[in-house]
Amino acid sequence: MLSSFSSLGGAIKSKYVAPIVTSSDHYYTFDSADYSSLTHKNQASGSYDLTISGSGIINTTTNITGTADLVLSGVNTDYATISSVTTGTSGITIAFWLSPYSGMPQARYFDLGNGATNNNIEMYFDVNTGKPILSIYKGSTQYTYTATNFIDINMWQSNTFRHIGITMNPDGTFKYYLNGGLHRTTTGNQYPNAVTRTTNYIGKGSNYSANSIWGGIGEFRIHNSIKTDADMLSYYKTNTRIDNYANMFCHYKFLLTDITDNGNTPRIYNYATGTYDLNFNRTTLSTTPTPSDGSVGIASQNSLFGETYFYSYANIANNTFGARLPSITVPSSGGFTICFWFKIINYSVRTWWVLFNMNTSNSPAVGGQAMRYGVHGNAGASADWRSSGFNNTVSTFNPSQNSALANGAWHFYHIKSQYNTSTANHYIDFNLATSGASQTYASAITFPHVRLLTSAADDSPAYAQIDDFRFYNKLLTDTEIKAIYAKTNKL
Repeated sequence: MLSSFSSLGGAIKSKYVAPIVTSSDHYYTFDSADYSSLTHKNQASGSYDLTISGSGIINTTTNITGTADLVLSGVNTDYATISSVTTGTSGITIAFWLSPYSGMPQARYFDLGNGATNNNIEMYFDVNTGKPILSIYKGSTQYTYTATNFIDINMWQSNTFRHIGITMNPDGTFKYYLNGGLHRTTTGNQYPNAVTRTTNYIGKGSNYSANSIWGGIGEFRIHNSIKTDADMLSYYKTNTRIDNYANMFCHYKFLLTDITDNGNTPRIYNYATGTYDLNFNRTTLSTTPTPSDGSVGIASQNSLFGETYFYSYANIANNTFGARLPSITVPSSGGFTICFWFKIINYSVRTWWVLFNMNTSNSPAVGGQAMRYGVHGNAGASADWRSSGFNNTVSTFNPSQNSALANGAWHFYHIKSQYNTSTANHYIDFNLATSGASQTYASAITFPHVRLLTSAADDSPAYAQIDDFRFYNKLLTDTEIKAIYAKTNKL
């Protein structure tokens, strides 16, 4: 389902803006900017009506949405409360991200009610199947829905974020959504009583108070209306870590409409920052559909990802090819992720050429590149590819990857720099090309010389194409990177 939409279409120059909701709704981002002392802002009303208790934290490292998520550690003093929730007769929608780590499956991920067995709406896990249970109390009478009557998937202790959506129609029709898609529709269900609930928990419940959840929750929504399939898809699609621009240094789509000041100092739009900050080493970019030898530009011929892509066909070695990114300071902890699509058109123009790199120095001498990071290749289709890393370490690609890159086709490249293991792994089409190139940073390092399709000294340009370049300030999971691949791949 991820492949049913693309992050590359359109050229709207804006960051994501949360949808407008009415004052009867509840919407909690758990972002750091919405957090004040122990209370959190309800984006619907503007009031700080959610309170975090115990050692519950707003976590910015493992989050899936925005800049942070709510993380609870499984003890009964860790939870969040909402002061008052009123449901009516026009329908109810509940949507949120969850990631179960461990602990007690009976712990409630949410409980909206008036105490134990009193008009509760709650969700927890079946201790035997690991599948979620939706429980509704009408007064003190309980109705439960699980397996084929809810979401029929074992999610327990998955340590993986999933997005769950529930819509409840007063006529008894309930719809359940998983990761933005409609999972199941059931009828003949018990619609919750239209009452005001004043004992409302996230991460704990009145009907099981021994433990809170041990896991993460993000983007929690309660709407007094029935949201559509498109709404649910937007909640899933736009708020994941891979799509949230707060988690990126840059995202370049290389659309024709993203170019400014062509013929003078051409630059292209960075969707992560909302600025035109990628500069080209050519005064005038070609904008014709078909690339030509010796030119630099944006072309559409055989485009497979968006409308167009960036190319630089360096038939000689000089400083008029490639592009320059702004200075980047990598995180001081965790790691970072880089990914993009590329196609090598001509291997044999020169001895060495660079696909991507970032350096602390722009000196062409190796000794002046004490900290460099990137990938470069040799002339000839079967020659070595190599990755460079911290303190000028160099790793040679697996021989099988060299031959795979010789076919003149598009490939997906990603780099994961993981500080706690001191590794920087390079992957081509999810095959490990090389590991090592040790990346041990005691503190944040600034790379003032960042390049696409050329070297830091602008003396080793490539004859290649590149598209959908993303640089994340977080270490993404393998699942998240595969989601980027699925969303952008049209091969």
